[in-house]
Amino acid sequence: MNFPKYETYKDSGVEWLGEVPTHWTVSKAKWLWHEIDDRSEDGSEELLSISRYTGVSPTTRSSRSESLEGYRRCKPNDLAINIMLAWQGGLGISKYDGIVSPAYCIFRLVSGNNSDYLGYLYRTPLYLDEFGRNSTGIVPSRWRLYPDKFGHIQTILPPRSEQDRIVAFLDTKTAEIDALIAKKERQIQLLDEQKAIRINQAVTRGLNPNVTLKPSGIEWIGEIPEHWEIKKLKYLINIQAGFAFKSSAYSQNESDIKLLRGINVNPGQINWNDTVYWPVDQMRGIGEFALKTDDMVMGMDRPWVSAGVRIARVKESDLPALLLQRVARIRAVDIEPDFLERTLTGTGFKAYFQPILTGVSVPHISPDQIACYVAAVPPQSEQTEICNFINEAEMLRNKAIKNEEAQIQSLKTLRSTLIAHAVTGKIKV
Repeated sequence: MNFPKYETYKDSGVEWLGEVPTHWTVSKAKWLWHEIDDRSEDGSEELLSISRYTGVSPTTRSSRSESLEGYRRCKPNDLAINIMLAWQGGLGISKYDGIVSPAYCIFRLVSGNNSDYLGYLYRTPLYLDEFGRNSTGIVPSRWRLYPDKFGHIQTILPPRSEQDRIVAFLDTKTAEIDALIAKKERQIQLLDEQKAIRINQAVTRGLNPNVTLKPSGIEWIGEIPEHWEIKKLKYLINIQAGFAFKSSAYSQNESDIKLLRGINVNPGQINWNDTVYWPVDQMRGIGEFALKTDDMVMGMDRPWVSAGVRIARVKESDLPALLLQRVARIRAVDIEPDFLERTLTGTGFKAYFQPILTGVSVPHISPDQIACYVAAVPPQSEQTEICNFINEAEMLRNKAIKNEEAQIQSLKTLRSTLIAHAVTGKIKV
C-alpha cells in the first residue's frame, strides 16, 4: 500500500496504542458513549443480531411465538456489543431501528464524532485484543466485556473532518475489495458447479461425445451410450446395514475395535474424533460387520448435508472397524470401486432420492432403497477410463480453487490492514 504518512507523530501515552499523529487525541470510551437501556414494550420491532463477521444486521425469525418484550431498543449509529464475543468482533454500529437481546449492551454517542469511524476502529485487531484483556472470566468461552471495562478503554480520535474522510475512504476501498472477494467466491462456486456437471456427464454419457446413444428406458436418466447397460445397484454391490451393538458394552480402550457410527461419516471422509470401541474378546459371530478397504459407508440418517452426501470410502488407516446400525456398508462386487463412488456421490443419486426420503424430523434412507437405485453402467474398462479422467480434472480444479482461495485470503488481509492503518493514523488518507 503506497499511502503517505502524517508529517509528525507523538506518543499517545497509552502503551498498547503506541504513536498517533500529533494533532490526534485519545479519550476514554465513557466520554464518547453513554449506555442506553431502552426496552421494547411488546417486542414488535425488527429483531437485530450482532455477528463478528457482519456486525449488526436484521435476523430472520420463522415465528414470533416467543415474546421479545423487554429486548433492548437500538437506533441507527448506536454501538451494539455482544459482551460475550466483543473480543472476537461481536460488535458493530447499527444502521437500523430494531431490538437486540437483553444480554447485549447498547451505547449512544454523546456528540461530535463519526460513529462509523469508531465502528471501524473497534473492530481492528488492536482493539479486539484490548477488549480481550479487559474481559473477565475464567476461560475465553466465558469472557465478558462489561460496560464499565469498555468505558475505560482509550479511543483514538482524529478531528471530525478527518474521521469523515477516513470513513469515506474506507467505505469506498472496502466495497471494492469486497466486490473482488465476491467475484472470486463466485468463481469457486462455478468451478464446483462445473465439477458436478462434468462428473454427472461422464458417469451417464461417458467420454466420447460422438458415441451412438440409445434410450435408457428411465425418464430421469435419459439416453445412454448404446453399449452401456441399465442395472439396479443390487446386482453390482453387496449392501449391509450395521449391527445394533449395545452401547452399555462399548469400550474406550483404543486397543479394541473401532465402531463406525453415523456421526463418524462425513461427505468424502471418515472422522474418528469421537470414537467408541468394541471389545476384541466379544468379536465372535459379528465378523460379517467388519469393514474392508474400499468399502463405501453411508450415514442413513440425514444422508445429505450442506457439504454433500454423507458417503465416505474406507481406507486401510480406518481399519480394523465394525459397522454400527444406521450406517450402510456398500461393497463393490461387479463394478469398479471408483466408479461406484462416483455414482453414489453424483448429482443423479441425490436428485433421485431427496424427494422420496422417509422421516419428518430426521430424513433417512434404507439399504433396500439404495440397492434398488438404477444406474447407467459402462464396461469395467471404460469405468476405469472415466474415473481416471475425472481424477485428473479434479486435480486441475483443486489447483485452481486453491489459487482463488489464496487470493481471497490476501484480499481479506489487505482489507483488514487498510482499515487498521487508516483508523490508527499509520497512513494518511
